[in-house]
Amino acid sequence: MPRSLTPAAETDVNTGARSQVWLFLVDISHDSFDDTIRLCNNEETVTSNNDLYLPTGIQVSLPDESADEMPSVNMLIADVDKTILTKLRGVPIQNSPRPVVTIRLVMAITPDSPEAGPFRFELEQHTRSKEGLVFKLGVENILRKAFPGLNVLPQFYPNLF
Repeated sequence: MPRSLTPAAETDVNTGARSQVWLFLVDISHDSFDDTIRLCNNEETVTSNNDLYLPTGIQVSLPDESADEMPSVNMLIADVDKTILTKLRGVPIQNSPRPVVTIRLVMAITPDSPEAGPFRFELEQHTRSKEGLVFKLGVENILRKAFPGLNVLPQFYPNLF
């Protein structure tokens, strides 16, 4: 299904000049966080839908596809604040949902209207490197869920038994 773009974005994409600035807006949330971590790949703070996104370096890359693995995304966040790392390390490991990372692609002149996304991922792994914080993001593995969702038991399907 083709993606619809705003007229300004369509003009910028169709002309090879790339006169507009394109930004990634990243939200990192978890139940244990006091508030959502909001980052953007810009040199100054961006306001989108009344939320402030802090400037940092963000690089998103797609790894090689493999038939035996669920698709994933690698994301590098440079200049990571110590509070972000502290929040991520404070996430309980046992019986807890993973942090959710939402990525939107916007144009700097219209940060309230996303051109692509929101794309919702689960934070599978994070490591600290000399370049910054490296995230391995994945989608929910629906192949591990039971099908059908409920067992076929008399209490759920009384007319079958």
